[in-house]
Amino acid sequence: MKMPMLSIAQTPAATFVAVEGKGLRRHSEQVKSLFDQFIREDESRKFVLVLDHCEYLDSTFLGSLVQMSKHHRGLSQNRLEIIGDEKMADRLFGPCNLQHYLPVSESSRWPLPTQWRAVEVDPTGEACIYHQMEAHESLAELDIPDAPAFRRVADSIRKGLQGLDT
Repeated sequence: MKMPMLSIAQTPAATFVAVEGKGLRRHSEQVKSLFDQFIREDESRKFVLVLDHCEYLDSTFLGSLVQMSKHHRGLSQNRLEIIGDEKMADRLFGPCNLQHYLPVSESSRWPLPTQWRAVEVDPTGEACIYHQMEAHESLAELDIPDAPAFRRVADSIRKGLQGLDT
């Protein structure tokens, strides 16, 4: 099995993050962290998520993308862009009907950088649990058929976290 990989590249116009293989919870936390850091530090460039070689995104990753999209809509200019073809969008976002909530555009619009570096991913940590809960809450807020199931997941995680506090 091919190991999932995150890579990052910079150009004068954008920061690119590519997800190859399966995008899982731990990868989504890293991508969200990179996005949050980018938004704080750079006011003019785009944050471009490249999903051309991504086979699968779990629900936490999908919810994290929804969170990032909501954040970017609150900014004065569109800063987040997800690139890939229509087949990619159908495969990754279609089962949950998320295409209407995420800023997806064709890959050919952006010339991809040639120099990429791998991004280290922290596979564990308590913060991952909070990230997972918040991602599912974001999905539960949408007008999609699976919203009640995402609400149950978020509530279950919250209940488990409350048990840890006692």
